[in-house]
Amino acid sequence: MLTHRFVRAAESDDPAQIAALLAKDVTFHAPVLTQDLHGKDLALRFLGEATRIIGNLTYTEETTDGERAFLFWKGIINPKFPPSRSVDAFDQVVELLIMAIT
Repeated sequence: MLTHRFVRAAESDDPAQIAALLAKDVTFHAPVLTQDLHGKDLALRFLGEATRIIGNLTYTEETTDGERAFLFWKGIINPKFPPSRSVDAFDQVVELLIMAIT
């Protein structure tokens, strides 16, 4: 069973729960972006759009390096958008990193 708060918030389908976890100055990294997104509003907007292109999303594993949590997931993704997601977190999510894993 996965216990990270981001997993529980994402699985709730309640955007307010995810919003409550993100720091106001969160930085969002993704290879599909030409530059990082800075700020909670942009990160939430991107995550909202991602939920429209990722179906059957299931978090499968979590690990930590003592400072950050890394969450792994699987899902059905529109072929135009092939990323996987790792989430960096402490008390609030302060950095999001999207990485393509093949």
